[in-house]
Parts: sequence; C-alpha cells; structure tokens
Amino acid sequence: MIHRGQRYLRCPACLTITSGFSPDLSNHSIPCPSCNDKGRSRDLWPRFDILSVIDDSNLSQMDPEDSLPLKAILYCSVFDFLLEEFLSEKLHAIKTPPQVLEICMKGYSNFPERLDLFRQLIGNKFKDVLISQGFADFGKKFRILRDRRNYFVHQTFEHDFDNIEDIFAVVERDMLGVFVMLNNALLVTQAPSTQPKI
Repeated sequence: MIHRGQRYLRCPACLTITSGFSPDLSNHSIPCPSCNDKGRSRDLWPRFDILSVIDDSNLSQMDPEDSLPLKAILYCSVFDFLLEEFLSEKLHAIKTPPQVLEICMKGYSNFPERLDLFRQLIGNKFKDVLISQGFADFGKKFRILRDRRNYFVHQTFEHDFDNIEDIFAVVERDMLGVFVMLNNALLVTQAPSTQPKI
C-alpha cells in the first residue's frame, strides 16, 4: 500500500507539513520548525478517512488478480481526495467566500477540470509542477494507472493490470510526497526551514 513512512503532522498556524517524529511535533510545546508556533495541537495529515484507505491491509490477503483492480481504484481515489483537499485549501487561502468555494469545487468536479483549476490557481500545469519538483516519473506512471482504472471501470470489467508493478511501486512511493511538496511549496504562509522526511 501507499508508503506513509513516518506519520505527518500539519501546523495549524502556517500549514507546513512535517514529519511527526523528528522532533516529536505531536508535543505542541515544541515549536513548529517553519513558523515557531507552539501551544496548539497539530493536525494529523492526511485526514483520518484518507489514512484509513491507505492503511487498509486487506488487499494483501486477496488473490493478486482480484486485488489489482481494487488497488488501482483505491489509489486513484486517494489521489482525488488529496487533490480536492489541496484545491479547496488553496481557494480558502486566497480568501474565496465559502459559497463561491463550494460552487467552484462542484463546477470543477471531474479530473481534467480539477487539473484546469489547479493551473488557474497556481499559474502552471500540474504536470509541469511535478516535473520541476522532481516528480516527473510519478506524473507519467499515475496517468497510466488512471487510464487503466478508467478503462476497467467505464469500459469493461476485464482485467488489464498486467506488468504494472513498477507503476504501483512509483505511486506507492511518491503519492504522499507529491502532496507534501504541493502543500509546503504552494500553501504555507512562509517557506519551511526544513523539508519533511518522506
């Protein structure tokens, strides 16, 4: 399943995501390494409902032929959850009124529209940001995984997941790292002084 490595915590003051164990930032008397905030509890990142999908180990008990389509669906769903959360928080950060934010997220509900919204908010295409930050391989592999998932769900229920172990490996390795990078590069109120351990 998707590699969580060390747990992540997000500072409520500056929104920086950091590793929760180095130092033990779950102790809120320890200042945030980015903004020096202390005294407030830090949020677990990603949200618990997303973590519950990531940590689901039942796939390892299934026959690989049956588990691969489900694994692809889950991974694409996790990506969609994380992208939606990032876009919502970016809209909130630029002071979008709640009603407008809700309408905007509903209006940009499918994947190509969400990528277009990303481009409008950030000024660069999603794939270009990934390339510039060293995640080009993730972008290519995830696109293939998404295409296979879409074909399976929308066209046929036949299995078409042969020879994609390398795709799953890259997605598992980099999924959370991509969104930690997006969060810390494009959401935080000041640049973090230390990079999170991924």
